[in-house]
Amino acid sequence: KHEWKVACGNEALSIETIVPQGKREMTGIEFLRGTPLQTGQNVNHETDNS
Repeated sequence: KHEWKVACGNEALSIETIVPQGKREMTGIEFLRGTPLQTGQNVNHETDNS
C-alpha cells in the first residue's frame, strides 16, 4: 500500500485525503502524482495575508 506520511516531530501523519486550494478533494497519492516532493522536503508554505 502506498501512503503519504508527513513527519511531525517524533511522529508521522498519514495523509489520506487533501483539498488543495481551488481544486477537488483527492487522495494523498493522487496529490503527489501531480506535485512531486522529495524525501525530507519542507512543505511549509507561509503566505503574507497583510
